[in-house]
Amino acid sequence: MSGFGVAPKAGRDLIQIWKHIAEDSVKNADRMYERFMHSFAVLGNEVGVRKFPLGNYLIYYKQRKVRVWIIRVIHGKRRRKKAFRQS
Repeated sequence: MSGFGVAPKAGRDLIQIWKHIAEDSVKNADRMYERFMHSFAVLGNEVGVRKFPLGNYLIYYKQRKVRVWIIRVIHGKRRRKKAFRQS
């Protein structure tokens, strides 16, 4: 398996995370975004994992035949069920 795709909700999650961090530091927001991209690429080569921690965040994903599909990226303290119900 190689590669990854990002679902629209996960893309919106990433934008909100970037904006939140950028309020204090654009450089740190860019750095965190790069960490997410690196983690997504790593997940594209993993088998059997459904969530992956990165700092204070959890990356939720589904495995596909050829790549991993990033579903959501949410803060670890956030209520998972509520986050998945929201668009």
